[in-house]
Amino acid sequence: MLFILGNGTPVKGTGQDRVEKAITTSLVVLICAAGRALDFATTWVAIERGQAVEAKPFAADIFHLLGQHVGMISYVAFITTQAIFLGSHLAVRAFRVRSADDAANISAANASRLLFFLTGVVSLAVALHNVPFLFSASGAVQN
Repeated sequence: MLFILGNGTPVKGTGQDRVEKAITTSLVVLICAAGRALDFATTWVAIERGQAVEAKPFAADIFHLLGQHVGMISYVAFITTQAIFLGSHLAVRAFRVRSADDAANISAANASRLLFFLTGVVSLAVALHNVPFLFSASGAVQN
């Protein structure tokens, strides 16, 4: 696809770049959201069945203060999700400061995408780790 700027200069590849950026960003956000959702669901069920407890002191204190269900929703919505977006914002700022050219925007976007991707991968790993606890009677993983 070829675009012409107001001064008549052709710009090549901008449409394709936008499509690639949109697809890449969508996939990364999908991986992050799916990982977080599976992590949340497996943790919710494991705690509900008494097979798991949340980390002390912070998450367990919120659960104790607000109750198990409201505490878990609050913890995820107001703390961990905000931390992910704050980390993304800080990654973007850090990479934009390092370089002042157009590559800074590409580096900043890639840093943000990488953070979301790694968050999704870690969340998926935690969810996979939680699955055996859901099906064991004693809370210990059977080999």
